[in-house]
Amino acid sequence: MSWIFAASADEPEANSAIAAVPERLPSGSLVMLVDPSLAFVMPGLPLLHAAAPGPEPRALSVVLLDDGRLHLMHRRGDSRGALAVTLADMAEAPAARITYGWDARTGRHFLSAENLSSGGVALSAAAGATGLARQDVLDLCIDRRRTFAHPALLSLAIGTGVATVGQTGGIAAGTPVATPDGPVPVGRIRPGDTVLSGDGRARRVLAVTVDRSPALGPLRPVRLLAPYFGRKEDIVVDPRQKVLIAGPDVEYLFECEAVLAEARALADGTTAQRADDDPWAEWHGLVFDEHDTFLADGCRMDGRFVGRIAASPDIVARSSLAGLAAADALPVHAARCHRVLAPWEATALSEMRRRRRAPVAA
Repeated sequence: MSWIFAASADEPEANSAIAAVPERLPSGSLVMLVDPSLAFVMPGLPLLHAAAPGPEPRALSVVLLDDGRLHLMHRRGDSRGALAVTLADMAEAPAARITYGWDARTGRHFLSAENLSSGGVALSAAAGATGLARQDVLDLCIDRRRTFAHPALLSLAIGTGVATVGQTGGIAAGTPVATPDGPVPVGRIRPGDTVLSGDGRARRVLAVTVDRSPALGPLRPVRLLAPYFGRKEDIVVDPRQKVLIAGPDVEYLFECEAVLAEARALADGTTAQRADDDPWAEWHGLVFDEHDTFLADGCRMDGRFVGRIAASPDIVARSSLAGLAAADALPVHAARCHRVLAPWEATALSEMRRRRRAPVAA
């Protein structure tokens, strides 16, 4: 898929390609990042609303109701579509990713809400895809006189294909991954290849997932700076990518040898920082039959944790794990190989590590 437009408070307009939009988008995605805590302060006020009268009236409205349900209503002429998911479990989340995707070829559309903190996904799918037209895109992105946006709306993006859901992290395409034959860019790793785990064992790759999404607002990439975390060069990762950390600070704080921490919680400005790279991110993840870590330029990275997502076939079908499910090869990961730190724990660890590196005043 390709992205037509994206905008956020930090990035007013990224790579706008409105001129290339066809009159009707046979498939596409509308992706919003929202602040649920602010949205719940003013329930009933649309997160996003655009409408235009005329011979073929058009309207698109995304509204959070008092009971925590998120409703999407879309009309174009006599065609109408409506979907709903619950955001009640995400009221305290720092951010949520809302995706409206449609495919006119199958006649289906879906609405999903993803908790960017816990990774939880709520999804509703149905027949009757209406999809966006060129004029809808113009109203939302360029001529916004007919558009209302809630203060809780952090960013908005529109793409020409159906975006994947359930994204949980990943590393940039050119990042070298350690294999028994030497480093290989992750973009060249294929299912069946052998890579080295975080502790140097040879592990067979079951699948390589690729997720493409605008890296704006809370999803801005994180640059892990060399030589920290065992790296030789800076590498760029999804802010939700988990990094394995070991050492005396970990043993002191958590009474274990190693822990996993999200990259965004490690962005202290010295060892890692938010990156202003290309906002059109492509994140690669490695899936193993049993959850494990792998070495990326000396840094021990968390492999993709599948969990028990197989129990949610609608979510799997719209994720980058769909190919594994179709081949009846989707694994079940009962637990991660290491403890995952809560955000406040990761921040405390990052601060302790920062102070250990700081000069001591006389």
